[in-house]
Amino acid sequence: MLAGFCEKEFTPEKGNMPGEIGPYFAEGTRTPLMAHAAVITSGTETQVFVSMDIIFITVDLAQNIKKKIADALSIPVENVLLACTHTHTGCGTDYQCWGTPAEPEVAAYAGEMAVAAAVEAYESRTECKYGTGYDFEKRFSFNRDWYMADGRLRSNPGFRGDDLVMPFDTVDQVVHVMRIDDVAEDRPRCFIVNYANHPDNHKGNERDKFSADYPGYLRLALRRRFGRDVTVVFLNGTCGDVNDMDFKNRTSDSYRDHGLCPPELIGEGLAETVAKISEGLVMKADDPFMQAKSELHETLRRHATDEMRAWAKMIMDKKAAGEEKMMEHSLLLAEQYLAEPAEMPATCEVEIHTMQLGDWVIVGLPGEIYTCIGTRIKANSPYPKTLVVELESGANGYISPDIIQDCGAYEGIYSSIAFTGHGTVDVLVNGATGMLREMHQNYLDKTLGGIVYRPAHISRKN
Repeated sequence: MLAGFCEKEFTPEKGNMPGEIGPYFAEGTRTPLMAHAAVITSGTETQVFVSMDIIFITVDLAQNIKKKIADALSIPVENVLLACTHTHTGCGTDYQCWGTPAEPEVAAYAGEMAVAAAVEAYESRTECKYGTGYDFEKRFSFNRDWYMADGRLRSNPGFRGDDLVMPFDTVDQVVHVMRIDDVAEDRPRCFIVNYANHPDNHKGNERDKFSADYPGYLRLALRRRFGRDVTVVFLNGTCGDVNDMDFKNRTSDSYRDHGLCPPELIGEGLAETVAKISEGLVMKADDPFMQAKSELHETLRRHATDEMRAWAKMIMDKKAAGEEKMMEHSLLLAEQYLAEPAEMPATCEVEIHTMQLGDWVIVGLPGEIYTCIGTRIKANSPYPKTLVVELESGANGYISPDIIQDCGAYEGIYSSIAFTGHGTVDVLVNGATGMLREMHQNYLDKTLGGIVYRPAHISRKN
């Protein structure tokens, strides 16, 4: 197996940081914004894994970046995985995010660095060995949607004590790790890490400098342990409804102060878990089996209804009359509803991307994905080690269950960053399940001649 690694920085000196309702402006850096790349060749097949420290990018830009990488390396586009870490203290992007305008030139430069990192990683390939493993990280991630005592379902309800009944869902606490070692030097050169938590952990006055959030501190901590030239490709899991706030058990202990987890502690704690997994890995020097597939799946699209437009007109009229102070979120929604064309397509397409690398199979989904989508895909997968990665191949906004769309929770309110409609969860789960089963059959056909070995039936007499 050949593998190469590279990273390229794209942190601006100053600029907007999307990720909140209102814009934040950054000057300076806490941890750099990077494009990290790992390129792995097995026999005649090559796969590319790139993570970008940016909140998200449009599907068009993601496809453009992937095509440039594929063309430069003469490989199929399906063999390129491109994921955004979703840091809320990253640079501007080509997608308008609430009150922060789109900055396509900033996002394009980040994309250029992603292409350059992939090309240099390819050119630097050496003989490597690899190992995969997983464990659980239970300390830092919590579901942020809660059923309330009054029957409502709310997002980020705050520390409300007896008002909280139960979280909407569990959290996927699995941490998947692939370690890749240089054979000649016999030392780690790269970690690919999959873990689900919102990189939105810089609070208040910490939102004044660019930062990769906890993935950035994860990389720093792993480099202190394993060497300054170690590359860490971070692939965020399904965390559309997950963050660092423990609303029910508000405590002040070693890792959580008043329910909040600083990004430094999450990154360093996650590095401890990765190091623990690394110690038990069985390293292999053989060529791993590789395959990749990508499909577009159609789902319903939400649109502004007549009722929404009437509400929006009322909001804008009140603003013009100065009758009352409007919440910024309401104003931004009203502007979107009134600006939307009256006729919108009834459906839209979402891409599902699957890749197999040895005993790993990765499902890439283009949006901020609810936990239940990832866990259902894992439960249906024929592969024991299944990773689900969000914001891969671009962004189609929040992708949430029907109940979240109907109850008024933040992630389900129709907007430019939440526009897929009812049934999208089933579209992704069923689509990914079918693709994984086809891949698994192809894997069996090529490695076992299509034979599936099962233990013989044993009869028992009373």
